[in-house]
Amino acid sequence: MPATPGTRLNVLSAGLHQLDVKCQTLAGQLTAVVPAPSVATSTWQSNAAVVAAAQAASVEDLEALAGRVRSRGGSYSTSGARYTANEQDAARAFTRVLEV
Repeated sequence: MPATPGTRLNVLSAGLHQLDVKCQTLAGQLTAVVPAPSVATSTWQSNAAVVAAAQAASVEDLEALAGRVRSRGGSYSTSGARYTANEQDAARAFTRVLEV
């Protein structure tokens, strides 16, 4: 993302945790989608097999996407925890400097 003069990013640990919750919710919604019903046997057996294979592939893709969203959410949560720890460490270090 290009730097824009005067633009600031406010990072809040709570916001990162909220992003995690949102990602987990979205991943759950993605995997909660009910797959299309199986194609009934018809006179065009080859078409039914192709549709069933396409359905299976799309379900796999959806599960992979949900896994990536879930993983990204976990990364946000981890970043929020690390950000908080870093800020606390910096505050302690600054306090020690002021005490000297």
